[in-house]
Amino acid sequence: MTEILMLREHIKINLPEIVEQLNLYLRGEGVENIKGILQRVGRGGKLPHWYELLATGQSMPNLDGKTIGSVIEMTLLGVLEQHTLKPFNIPPLEVNPAKGVDIPYLDLGIKSPSENFCTSEPFFSAYERILGNESDAIILLTDYQTAKKNPPPVKIQIIKAAYLKGSEIADRNLCLLASKNKQRLFDESESLCKKMLQFLCHINQQDWRAKGGLKEQVQHLM
Repeated sequence: MTEILMLREHIKINLPEIVEQLNLYLRGEGVENIKGILQRVGRGGKLPHWYELLATGQSMPNLDGKTIGSVIEMTLLGVLEQHTLKPFNIPPLEVNPAKGVDIPYLDLGIKSPSENFCTSEPFFSAYERILGNESDAIILLTDYQTAKKNPPPVKIQIIKAAYLKGSEIADRNLCLLASKNKQRLFDESESLCKKMLQFLCHINQQDWRAKGGLKEQVQHLM
């Protein structure tokens, strides 16, 4: 585990260089350097269907968020394995979100939202929405919303990046409410404080009735 922590810290420190190399590959420059890696992690041991288009500087097919996310995940894996972590002689990496985290060996997630910040994070416990995620993650903000409006070929680039600890990946609004009210409620009643946290963790903010209940709860706590 100590080795994994060291590798993640190395990634965090070198994130600017990682993004620079990733953007080169996303522009189609030198993609053949990671061709073998992309083939290994591709479905059925075959190169991804988008490889030739990327390598020849053409637009991606099915230009949607899911496709772009897959391109970025696999290309980032190539950067980490071929460049950033190559001196550490680590085993071959894989992208496998089905195991609960995008890069299982590093226990590291990858999120690639666009300028509208539309993305999601799988919380395996409702309480992680306030306490934070179990795994760290690399957040790569793309220019997808702008790039798709441009004439072809459309080339996606990373415009901002951040490395977040698991404890930093939580619901911002719920955390603000919890932080603002926890001490006052705890001083009044520990049981009341726990009920407030349970309410915030389990509320479905996409449901209109839940939104109304949350608003009433906020007004009650103010």
